[in-house]
Amino acid sequence: FSFQTWAKESPWPKFHGDSFNSGQSPYNGADNKLRWKYKVAGTQIETAPVVSAYGVSYVATDDGRVLALDKKGALSWTFYTDTYGSGYYVVNSGLAINPDGLICFAAADTLYAVQSTGKLKWKKTVPSAGNFFSAPGVSPGGYVLYFSGMKELVYVDTLTGYVQPIFEFDQEVISNGQKIAIGGYCINSHPAVDTDGTVYVAAGNTLYAVGAQGGLIWAASTLDPLREVLISAPVIYSNSVHIVAGYNNERVYSFSKKNGFLDWIFSSYAYDMLKVVDPDLEAFASASVAVAQDGTVYLGGDRLYAISPKGTLKWHHLIMTNINGKGSKIKVESSPIVDSKGNVY
Repeated sequence: FSFQTWAKESPWPKFHGDSFNSGQSPYNGADNKLRWKYKVAGTQIETAPVVSAYGVSYVATDDGRVLALDKKGALSWTFYTDTYGSGYYVVNSGLAINPDGLICFAAADTLYAVQSTGKLKWKKTVPSAGNFFSAPGVSPGGYVLYFSGMKELVYVDTLTGYVQPIFEFDQEVISNGQKIAIGGYCINSHPAVDTDGTVYVAAGNTLYAVGAQGGLIWAASTLDPLREVLISAPVIYSNSVHIVAGYNNERVYSFSKKNGFLDWIFSSYAYDMLKVVDPDLEAFASASVAVAQDGTVYLGGDRLYAISPKGTLKWHHLIMTNINGKGSKIKVESSPIVDSKGNVY
């Protein structure tokens, strides 16, 4: 289990850093000093930034732009997708950088590959997949990406621009001799790719293991299909796949990579609290876990949790703020990351 730097030593070429979606960095983390900030007028940034080997940060905006910011936070260029200005949240998919520095992402139902100069290399529309709301999964070599549309998992060769749907969500499947209920649509489940090419991705309440060229290997569902939807990224660690279930990061499921059998479930305090209405926990969240080198799993939500590799609580930290002299809880809605020293951000 090691950090993969396929993109010419890019320090952070995709969501959560590597093909496993580990959220683990080989570098020391930040201090509390602001280096720079850049305000994007008239829209929001809801995707995680990626960073090139040359220190250029790429971010996507809700209104259909991709921005390149240099080491000092100055705008280098802006790329406008075909859906720019449509008023729809079109670039929620996240970005990835291939080994040649090509920036790949999706807007609505179209896939884009943009050169480091900001010029378009290719684009492909995949109407059958539906809109793309997830960051691409990246093969260990870095050139093959997997985009999960709402309806289909799509294979992409970034060198040639070859695009092919390889797996359909929202269908009834047989796994380990059992019928698995229809999974539903894929939203915010960024695929994870193992060293053997197996792709792990979730739709509805079902986690799928799919072959590198397509074909179901296994599927596994959560225990409560209505409440425990999977709208986070699968994270590979050792022989397991961890994934957050629930609209408020309520539970973590850990499945065996080999066959999809359930290893353990961790329930956060929010799981019990949300059986009744809690005003502090009503906000929607779809954050993923991060996994440290020792296998500790970090989960956000109503607080920050550290979970042992066996699924038991190690510690938790409730984050409070002081507004007008009144203390209040702050919900952790982003996916944590872990630096080389084990610090969690």
